[in-house]
Amino acid sequence: MSEEILKKVKSFHDEAFEKTSPKRRSYFGEHVKFVVRYAKKFAKERGADEEICEISAWLHDIATLKDMYEEHHIEGAKIAEEFLRELNYPEEKIEQVKHCIINHRGSKRGNPETKEAQILIDADALSHFDDIELLKVAYYNSPDKMIGKLERSYAKMSPELQEKVESRLEELKMELRK
Repeated sequence: MSEEILKKVKSFHDEAFEKTSPKRRSYFGEHVKFVVRYAKKFAKERGADEEICEISAWLHDIATLKDMYEEHHIEGAKIAEEFLRELNYPEEKIEQVKHCIINHRGSKRGNPETKEAQILIDADALSHFDDIELLKVAYYNSPDKMIGKLERSYAKMSPELQEKVESRLEELKMELRK
């Protein structure tokens, strides 16, 4: 794994993060950290390419930071491709990162064909279960919207992960409806 590439990817993310709006910073400050942590953990557990998983995690919402939310999965893949080419990252690996980013979005069901893509999906989805304060900011404290996001996140998870978080989903739904 190239530590130098990973440092550059993290710096690229951090620069975009610093330039985005304060509202987005309040949401994405912890979100991406959760996604990176889970992506690294799942990559080890599932025998996936750890570098692809970590790079994809850092870059999965890069387009949202650049104010391109509606198609952020598509635009993010384009941004990642351009940036990674500038680093002379191998084309085959760029394609893998793009595949992960394009398929991560819960509201636009993709077709993950690799372990790495499913890992990014799982890491992104699980991050929404970690910090309800994050959802409150993103969904204006609306219980229905927050529950909808959690249900969409749950729906895109792998069956193994769904089994592990099913009771947590029910707990959160009850908590949010109070």
